[in-house]
Amino acid sequence: MKDFFSIFVACLFFGGAFLFLFAGFILDNFWLTFLLIAFLSAVLITVIMKLVIKIEDLEEKVEILLKNKQDE
Repeated sequence: MKDFFSIFVACLFFGGAFLFLFAGFILDNFWLTFLLIAFLSAVLITVIMKLVIKIEDLEEKVEILLKNKQDE
């Protein structure tokens, strides 16, 4: 839980700094806002998909290890 709050505070800080510097330019231009939202969504989805793949690989390895341990 401590890690979550530190990450959350860091995201708030960097998000606020980004908005302070670029909000006027981004909000005035619809297409730039649209591209920014699409980019951030794509990054988030890509990260989640890679994590899911890693979890599935780890589950397979744990099953193999448990099967090998039961055979001994």
